[in-house]
Amino acid sequence: MKQYNIKGYRIDCTQPLLCAPIIGTSVEEVKAEIKRIEESDVEVVEWRIDLFLTHEPAYKLLEMSSYLYQGLSDRILLYTLRSQAEGGECGLSAQEKAELLKELISYHHADLIDLEDAFLQTGNTALLQKAHKQQMKVIVSHHDFLQTPKREELCEKLLVMSKRGGDIVKLACMPQSHEDVLTLAQVGQWARKELDCALIMISMGTLGMPARVFPTLFSSVLSFAGVSGSSAPGQLSVQEMRSIWKSLQENEKKGVDEYV
Repeated sequence: MKQYNIKGYRIDCTQPLLCAPIIGTSVEEVKAEIKRIEESDVEVVEWRIDLFLTHEPAYKLLEMSSYLYQGLSDRILLYTLRSQAEGGECGLSAQEKAELLKELISYHHADLIDLEDAFLQTGNTALLQKAHKQQMKVIVSHHDFLQTPKREELCEKLLVMSKRGGDIVKLACMPQSHEDVLTLAQVGQWARKELDCALIMISMGTLGMPARVFPTLFSSVLSFAGVSGSSAPGQLSVQEMRSIWKSLQENEKKGVDEYV
C-alpha cells in the first residue's frame, strides 16, 4: 500500500486521519461550518460541492473555494461532486460534470479530489491526469447503497479501480449482515497487501459502524465524521469519534502497562 504526505500529514492506514464533510447548501452555512471546523482537530475537510450547488449558482464556486483555501490552509482539502446515483445531489450529465470538475481542478485549491469510478468509465480519465498535473491526489470512488457484494467481486472491483491511476481507492458498501462487515475488512486486508494505492473502506449504516470506528482494521487511511450533521448513513460526530479513539488508546496503553 502506498503512503503519502500532504501538508505534513501522513496518509497511512496505521494512523488514520479524521475527515469532516462540509454539507452546507448556502454560502452562509458553509462559512459557519468552516468556523466550527477551525475549532476542531480534524485533519481532512471534504467540501460536498454537490450539496452546495443545490441552492447556490455555479459562479459562486470560485469565491467559496478561495474562502475554503484561505480559511483551512492547514487542513487537507478534499473536493467531492457526488452524483445522485451514488448518494449525492449532482444530477448533471457526464459532459456537464466533466466541465465543472475541470474548473474545480483549475482553481488549484484542493489537495484531493474525488472522481467516481463510474464517471471515469464514461471516457473522463483525462481529468485524473489533469488533477495530477495540478499536484492533486485523486480518490477513485464507488458506492453501493444496496448491498455488500461477495468477496471475489469486491476484490475485482478494487483491482479495476486501482488500475485507473488514482492515488486512493474508496469503496463504500451497505451491509446486510455482520458477515458483510467482516468481508469488507478481509478485502481491505487483501488490498493492503496486493494493491499499489491507499484505501478508504467504508461499511455504511449502523451495522457498518465498526468500519468507521476501527478504520485500521479495514486498512483505511481516513474515517469520516460530522461537525454539522451526518453526510452518510452511520456517520458519527467528530466529538464521538475522538472520544472513542481516546478511550481505545487509553485502554491499549493501560493494557501494555499492566503487562509490563
